[in-house]
Amino acid sequence: MPLFFEENDITKVSCDCIIISADVSLKPTGGMSTAVYDAVKEPKKLAKECERIGFCGGCECVTTNSHGLNSPYIIHSVAPIFADSKNRAEEYLALCYKNAIGTAGYKGFESVAVPLIGTGKKGFSKEMSLRLAVDAAQNYLNKFDMNITIVVHHKASFQPDGKLIEDVTNYINKNYTQQKAFCCTNSFTYTDTFTQAVTFAGIPTESEVKKVDAEAAKTETVDFPLILKSAIKNSSVKQNKLYRKANIEKNAFARLKNNSGKQPTKEAVLALAAALEMTVQQADKFLTDCRYSADNSSKQYVILKYFLEKGIYNVNIINQMLFYFDEEQLGALI
Repeated sequence: MPLFFEENDITKVSCDCIIISADVSLKPTGGMSTAVYDAVKEPKKLAKECERIGFCGGCECVTTNSHGLNSPYIIHSVAPIFADSKNRAEEYLALCYKNAIGTAGYKGFESVAVPLIGTGKKGFSKEMSLRLAVDAAQNYLNKFDMNITIVVHHKASFQPDGKLIEDVTNYINKNYTQQKAFCCTNSFTYTDTFTQAVTFAGIPTESEVKKVDAEAAKTETVDFPLILKSAIKNSSVKQNKLYRKANIEKNAFARLKNNSGKQPTKEAVLALAAALEMTVQQADKFLTDCRYSADNSSKQYVILKYFLEKGIYNVNIINQMLFYFDEEQLGALI
């Protein structure tokens, strides 16, 4: 079920299937389609397969073998042209994502990599394309199981909601104990400073916190099924939807729920804290019960606390901010 974000060349991603932006002719016309033809081991075979199909209509998609990529199949999705779509551009691009992801599910693929479709010559903004990709993925995963990764070639292409970035940046400024000067430019990038001074003052650096958490995960076993059972009992969230809401693969969740000797990762614990709609105080206790630190020297946890305080429990929205700020995303794969 999980949805994650990744910076990568989509032609190098290993999964069952990659989705690419294509031309109606299915021929390489620059951008992503040309990059795929350049990357496959047998481009002539791919060209012949596409030639046999011949044509793909706007907002529709076709599936071919990859002919030598890490992923064995390609779904070619034809995005509309923004300038030609008038006031229905967003609707058409949303349909593109829906059809492509739905096709992956219909074909029985268990994992799929999704790019930002339509952001090149087609003229769609990266922010709109990202939002529609997340919406389509989330709508699909609310009903069906599949691992979806939204892939951006460069981190600069990842453009979530600007107002949310600004609000989270300000929250980090006020609460993240490892830095004293949080420098924010017009694009809301940042740098950590005064690490030495903070360490001198006796406050652990984030790398030290992560090291302690990792050691705790190795050496301190907890009865996580018992802890989780208690947390579920105190929550109004329905248990049968919990693994989806927590961005945890179904089999991974079953192991966490039933194996008392299995120590969950911090990312799984944090994801469950959000999915169970905990308060910050409840999340603090949940983490410490699982032998993880719960303080403001972890930027990852500070970002999660922003959302818990705001009553926003959508892990996919939280993960967009974690990915943007180069922190580990919440959830778990098997």
